[in-house]
Amino acid sequence: MRCHSRPCGASATGAADGARHRAPGHRAAMRARIALAVVAILVGALTVAGALSLTLERHAADRRAEATVLRQARALAASLSAKPLATLFASPDEHGSQAILHLVDSVAGTRGAVLVVTDGRLRVDPLAHVPSSASDASALGAGTPASGVAGDVAFAAVPILSTSPALAGIARQTVAYGLESPVSSPASSVRYYLLASGIALVVAAAAASEIARRISRGIVAASGAAARVAGGDLEARVEVPAHVYPEIAGLASSLNAMAATLARARHLERAFLLSISHDLRTPLTSILGYAEAIADHGTPDPARAAEIVVSEARRLQRLIGDLLDLARLDAHQFSLHLAEVDAGQCAADAA
Repeated sequence: MRCHSRPCGASATGAADGARHRAPGHRAAMRARIALAVVAILVGALTVAGALSLTLERHAADRRAEATVLRQARALAASLSAKPLATLFASPDEHGSQAILHLVDSVAGTRGAVLVVTDGRLRVDPLAHVPSSASDASALGAGTPASGVAGDVAFAAVPILSTSPALAGIARQTVAYGLESPVSSPASSVRYYLLASGIALVVAAAAASEIARRISRGIVAASGAAARVAGGDLEARVEVPAHVYPEIAGLASSLNAMAATLARARHLERAFLLSISHDLRTPLTSILGYAEAIADHGTPDPARAAEIVVSEARRLQRLIGDLLDLARLDAHQFSLHLAEVDAGQCAADAA
């Protein structure tokens, strides 16, 4: 009679085929996730580093611009303190303003210079914006320069304290010089940073793809071998490629050791089943033979034959009990009962 049941190896073969079909897709997906994670981490790190770098660069640019305009303001104030400005300051009309502005330009060499009196009587360049801190009467009156950064403009104001007797009254009003200069823009730094970041991202993406390929190849191979082992193919092994990461190699070695242990356990199980089947067949054969002899009246001593049948049945019972104990032992349910026995009787029974 032909057996129509599915071969016992069919499930293992199907599992192995499914694992092979899924492996390329799983490998690509894992590689993409690993590479994307590495690139995302790098993007975050570059963003934070860029923000901090640009902030520090802007702060440094502000300080450099402030130091430059303050140095220029002090130089101009020192030059103007020796000039004959009494008549110009005494008559702060349009003509006087133009004259002062011309003098400032000749000394400073820039149209960003302004000359003011703190009480607002004179403002040489009406288009120039002087922050309020640059014309602080209390600070400038004490002879203290004022400087800083307001928005994108650096400014400096230095008191002009002339030693000329003609300026004695004017000096008390603290005539101050202020210089405006645009703060250098970090646009060029941003461009260079973006260029360097783009190159770094391209290199990181290539490196991440290679790292992801090496990691995913080992993991997918181990996953496929594990699926084949789960399907019943205990001969499946993971091939460890050269130059693989130690962790991946350790995983492959562990899976191979597990498969080898399972294969050895299956071999021992088969050997045990063959042995136990032989041990069970012997008392069963004796029981069957003597039972048939008793039934056919073919034995001269039926009582002796019945004793042999009972003895073999007990032997068979012990073997079955040993199998049950072994099953309990595997299930961690083995129980041990201590009792006194006759060693001689045990030896005789075993014989």
